[in-house]
Amino acid sequence: MCSSDLSDAASLLHQSKPPAAERFDVVDLDPYGTAAPFLDGAVQAVAEGGLLMVTCTDLAVLAGTYPEKCYAQYGAFPLKAKYCHEAALRIVLSCIEGHANRHRRYIVPLLSVHINFYVRLFVRVYTGPGEVKKSPSKQSYLYQCSGCESYAMQPVARIDKERTARRTSTDLRRGHRWTSAATSAIACTMWAGPCGALRSTTPPSCRAC
Repeated sequence: MCSSDLSDAASLLHQSKPPAAERFDVVDLDPYGTAAPFLDGAVQAVAEGGLLMVTCTDLAVLAGTYPEKCYAQYGAFPLKAKYCHEAALRIVLSCIEGHANRHRRYIVPLLSVHINFYVRLFVRVYTGPGEVKKSPSKQSYLYQCSGCESYAMQPVARIDKERTARRTSTDLRRGHRWTSAATSAIACTMWAGPCGALRSTTPPSCRAC
């Protein structure tokens, strides 16, 4: 049975969680523009292992045309570069993960695509404080050489032998052809883990938002 609701979407998502209500098996966010205002409610409203689908139609913002607006919406300050579309996907994944972590939850990306003027992401949402502690190891700082197209990714943290996230340090020039005497621009932190892959699944009978 399907039912409609004409109330505010963000409010509905925040209300759709225990003990007030039952969570949704699937949440599909497809607003006009950014989905950022709905992410905090969405990661709480998805059932354990449920599917969260996110569409953001502000690719120009995510790809570095309006970096200050991207920072306001997603907490990232992107650079204009050849990899800007993939960076846009990773910025949104990092933003979703951040919202999930605040509620002791984490994401597992299944599929991430950018088409024309928008990005579309499919992730599973799980609960696990232990995995949340490993989240910094899935994020990286992006450094872009100001004199050429070389760039480097530095993980925010690494998992040690005790399976705990520890701060990292590295020589950015190692393994990269940096222009002599050139400085590097720091773009932002972004998702550094797998962005997922297309998988064939049979749609189950479920409660969707």
